[in-house]
Amino acid sequence: MDKKDIYNLIALLASVIGISGVILYSVLIQFKKQWTLHKFEQQKAIHFFNKKAFLFCLISVFISTFVFVFVLLSAGLMFLIEFKIMFFINSIITSVYFICLIMTYFIWRIWSKSIYFIIVNDEIIVDDQVIKFEDIHSITNDEKRKNIIIHYINTEKKGTIITIKYNWELKDLIIENKINNHFI
Repeated sequence: MDKKDIYNLIALLASVIGISGVILYSVLIQFKKQWTLHKFEQQKAIHFFNKKAFLFCLISVFISTFVFVFVLLSAGLMFLIEFKIMFFINSIITSVYFICLIMTYFIWRIWSKSIYFIIVNDEIIVDDQVIKFEDIHSITNDEKRKNIIIHYINTEKKGTIITIKYNWELKDLIIENKINNHFI
């Protein structure tokens, strides 16, 4: 292995660690937002914890971490085995890792809002937002029942929409608490 190959390897590892650090940091910020909602568990409130969404998000992070270990192992093998084929193998593993990272990021963006749903004191708390019942215009679901859509008026008197992944238990919870809904 000559100096050029070593510099290429160092640049590859630096870019992998840098990009994965940024994406995983944003995922951790989303996780921290959801984790702060645990403070409402001691209060008299109605909690909805979507285990399926939480496990789905957690598994995506574990898969990304597992593939990251393979990226580091294949990079280490390039130092031990000086075959040009190792650069090709490392490129494939790194590409798979970036695909896993991107999927993890989008999975968290889509599913993290539906992990916790709390009703306390005539307010709904979802995705770090507090929505009063009287500010809710309507709660509906799409035709294919993939999302629950909350239309409400925020503090600036502007209409806002929150989209949550559909769950029949959450739908029943909204109906039982007589929150303004128009479910299909």
